Amino acid sequence: MNGRLHRTVRTSLRTLALPGLVLLIALVTAAPAAAPTGTTWPMLTTVSETITVAQGEYYAYMTVLSTNERVVYDVRVTTGTNIDFYILGQVGFGLYAGDQSFQRLVQVENTQAAAGEYTTTGQIFLVVDNADLSGAMPTGSVDVLVNLQRTSVPATSLLSPVLWIGIGILIAIIAVVVVVAVALSRKKSGAPQPPQPAAPPPYGQTQYGQPQYGQPYGQYPPQAPPSGPYPPKP
Repeated sequence: MNGRLHRTVRTSLRTLALPGLVLLIALVTAAPAAAPTGTTWPMLTTVSETITVAQGEYYAYMTVLSTNERVVYDVRVTTGTNIDFYILGQVGFGLYAGDQSFQRLVQVENTQAAAGEYTTTGQIFLVVDNADLSGAMPTGSVDVLVNLQRTSVPATSLLSPVLWIGIGILIAIIAVVVVVAVALSRKKSGAPQPPQPAAPPPYGQTQYGQPQYGQPYGQYPPQAPPSGPYPPKP
């Protein structure tokens, strides 16, 4: 009786254990990948070094950009498979390190090289990613040459393309106004002048400067000469 009961219990335990084992295997298989681990360093004004990033890890540089500053970056794999390169804000980096959905300020994924510049003011993290989160599918550690530089924004970069277009239009308008003004000035100076009326002769004189016949000096207007034979008889 006891043997029969023991066999029944063992059979029941095996029956219950099999689904439990299957469920455990399914849970392990479906478990999300572990959050990436890595190293974060404060970025100096200039960085030029070769780093080794193990599979499943990241290497990050933290800096703060002030007004009119930028970071120029050039990241290149020298040994190993493709990587992902991100520039993240403070919140985005926290989510990234916690293996959660995160917002990228700059994203270059599944690449051997990433180069460019970033100019938005605030705290940023420049991340060399060798974890299987998104993009690249690493198969081992990688060696990466990192060149970073924080500099002032050149004066020409402060002017937006729209402002440059506005300046060009203003210069064109000024040039047209000058050309039109010069053309009108030349046309006006070359036009014939209307005849000016002759000034009246001085008081008591003809237009030739002599007094009218038979009129004393100073009489104005001159009187008509007397009729009759000429010269008049005494």
